[in-house]
Amino acid sequence: MEPADRALALLGVDSELTARSLFQIVEGLPDFRYRIMEIEEFKQIQRDSLSSGMRIYWREMLYRAHWASTASLIRSHRWLSGLTEAHAQGNLMTFAASCRGLLESAADTNDALNLMPTALAEFSATIAQAVAGRLERPVVSPRLEDLLLHFTHARKSKGDELDAVLRAKTVAQYLSDLKEADPEIGEVYAALCEIVHAGATSVLAYSIATEDRDVVVSQSLEPAILERYRGAFVRVAPTALAYGTLPAMFTLKVLNLFDLAEVRTPGVDGLLEDLQVWGRIQKLVAESSETA
Repeated sequence: MEPADRALALLGVDSELTARSLFQIVEGLPDFRYRIMEIEEFKQIQRDSLSSGMRIYWREMLYRAHWASTASLIRSHRWLSGLTEAHAQGNLMTFAASCRGLLESAADTNDALNLMPTALAEFSATIAQAVAGRLERPVVSPRLEDLLLHFTHARKSKGDELDAVLRAKTVAQYLSDLKEADPEIGEVYAALCEIVHAGATSVLAYSIATEDRDVVVSQSLEPAILERYRGAFVRVAPTALAYGTLPAMFTLKVLNLFDLAEVRTPGVDGLLEDLQVWGRIQKLVAESSETA
């Protein structure tokens, strides 16, 4: 059985579109390389030529959007593959950790990339001019800059040693949109944490009291508990996968519209084109061209 089929046998048909697309894209990804210029060199070039500065700025913005999108999809693919393997092995601990990781990864991806496809589409004509070195006016997007920088470089910090954009949010902040879309995600996430954390739930998963008050520790209890957690995760998986993969996939599809080889991802062509979201994105691209 193919990896995507194994994942779908575990998650059910409601996750089919996103799961199959995820496996198809990631398993066909080549390596990518981007040239990110030092800031002082960029400032000097921009002082000498605004069009050259805008060319570098928007090329690097597209690089970062592509970097974030491909990395997020690889990460989701690994978590999904991990939970599939863990379930096949009957490993409750690894299954719970992978489910939790997939939820956190989805929340992080949604936080950074939810706005990206429509923002790039809305200004696609201007960005295309910049990439070609023909934009003679300053056009920048601090909001997109911050979102992309936060996604690739944010981390936990003590005090204020990091700029705000580089400080990681709490898990609750990242998960807020997913929990709003499906409140059960919060409950499932909390239950997974109880297993992953070294607490009572992870111990009692292998322990049972007999009628005469003996305590029995047995691995035979694991399959039934694992199935209970799988059932809970299946209910929230469609929302998690949609929020955690579609923003990245649509970003890659928009990036394919630009004449920039470094952000070209052939594996997304033809995917997801029946969804209304892609129709709205195409309309934004068309409107951008009309008003350029």
